[in-house]
Amino acid sequence: MQTTSSKADQDIHNAGILTDNGFALKILFSSDEPAKLGKRFLFSASDTSKNTISISSRESIILNSVLDLCITDTQSNEQFFVTADVKKCSKEKNSSEYRASLQLKDRVNTSTDLYKWQQRLKETK
Repeated sequence: MQTTSSKADQDIHNAGILTDNGFALKILFSSDEPAKLGKRFLFSASDTSKNTISISSRESIILNSVLDLCITDTQSNEQFFVTADVKKCSKEKNSSEYRASLQLKDRVNTSTDLYKWQQRLKETK
């Protein structure tokens, strides 16, 4: 397992819920919810498609928010900086969790790792 640089990263790994092909996501910017900055989520390759990531959260995320994200491959520690729109967020039945769908997108006049992420995802699946 990788060496982590912060207590929050260590807590993610100590949770013991990661399997092969696990990823961590950190919100770097939110157009509508500054309180979400720095929030971290875990997801697996099975929670993704070419342009969509599905995450579970204890809190709702505002629809149509624009998020700048850092995705980290928990096995290799490789990072991908991408932008996403929140397309769906609903409370899970019989749970206190919310399920959010994040639509990855290109950003005008901004360099992102979207293509690099899509290639990495192909290798993982």
